[in-house]
Amino acid sequence: MVRGQTRTASVVYARDEHGVSYAIEVIDAATWDKRFLVPPAADEADVRVVRLRAVAPSTAEVLPPWLHVEQVLRRVAEDAAVYAAGVAGAPGVEGGGARTISERLWAWSSHHRGPGPALVEFIASGAIAVLHPQPVPAESHRQLDVALAFAADRTGPLGVLARLGVAADTASATPESDAQASDAALERWLQQAFVEPDRFADAILIERIADLGRGGTRGAAEVAEVLLFLRDAVIDEEAAEYLELAIDRRALLEQASPWRYVEGVPFGGALAAVRAWRERYRLAYEAQYRSVLREARVVSGDLDAARRTAEALARLNEVAALGPAVGAGALREYYEACVGIEVLPAAPAAARARTAGITLGTRPAQFERAGAAIEAVRVAFEQQRDLLAARTAHLVLSRQDVPALDRLLQVIGASDLDGIDRVLDDRLVALITELLTAGDGSE
Repeated sequence: MVRGQTRTASVVYARDEHGVSYAIEVIDAATWDKRFLVPPAADEADVRVVRLRAVAPSTAEVLPPWLHVEQVLRRVAEDAAVYAAGVAGAPGVEGGGARTISERLWAWSSHHRGPGPALVEFIASGAIAVLHPQPVPAESHRQLDVALAFAADRTGPLGVLARLGVAADTASATPESDAQASDAALERWLQQAFVEPDRFADAILIERIADLGRGGTRGAAEVAEVLLFLRDAVIDEEAAEYLELAIDRRALLEQASPWRYVEGVPFGGALAAVRAWRERYRLAYEAQYRSVLREARVVSGDLDAARRTAEALARLNEVAALGPAVGAGALREYYEACVGIEVLPAAPAAARARTAGITLGTRPAQFERAGAAIEAVRVAFEQQRDLLAARTAHLVLSRQDVPALDRLLQVIGASDLDGIDRVLDDRLVALITELLTAGDGSE
């Protein structure tokens, strides 16, 4: 969550037309802050609404589609929930109250998902995993208490769930709308973190096994580590060269089920099979990661080659006489791509199934984004350069004291700005501003 002395933030929850719960971070701030362009973390929110009491973002700032910014005179705490409610006549609601601002933002969220299992299904599976082989309470609220008590003081997704559970307990004594929001928050996180109830149950069972290891049960810690690795080792089954690994993984997920271990079924054979599979997976992943790093060096070189164009575009956008800035979104994506390449670790993490979110068999998405950003910057720069050439030629043509032939030759020279990105600096930008401003004033 974005925080600061001059801003407050709250999170409200809504459901889309399919009943899917999503979270809206509503920030009330005095002025614009570029940090608002950083997407909310998955454990905080899906989309963001920023309400400014003073200065709005520059017209050159292209906002990502999951972000809405507006200027208001009152504090957001008074009506933040309006972004989650399709109330006719409310701010941000289209005609008839059929669709809110948040629904439009939600469609573009990187966390967007379709309909999934209901909260009660997750709660029941979680409670069974915690208590097995003991009986489970019949009431849903007691099942939730069981799951939240187990998740308390843990890290990772279960830790997030525990924090949301504290809020749910608080909301239970408040109006019905607050309780519904708490249910929506819990359901959202369970769907996002675990996708389906069986995965939620598996996560709890693996934690139970890890607890046994911490309690001194021989071999339990390794079993928990291996089972967690197997579940995190996602493989793109469209990649033919890894299809056998993917098929074997599916079989091992059944053979090495944490239920079998908790129930006391002999587990040595399954554990040995997963160990052998893990080594095959690691060899394949390390080979792919080396290939990723080689391509990253090529992409990094492409980004470096485009840096002069990006900087020239940014400088031309500072010339107010050229009109509205062009390609601000492309520039943001370009610099994000640069950072995305720079932060790739030099080697895959030894104890983890995936590094930097890279899936075995899948080309990293940041490479595609980098290529698109480079092209978008080039197009935007050429647009600004051509506009500058046209404006400069117009100034030459307006010089009636110069013979026509000389003016023609000067127009041809003024229109040839192909290499301007190589010489464009602050002094030249100042000169361009001076000339265009003076030219506009003389007409």
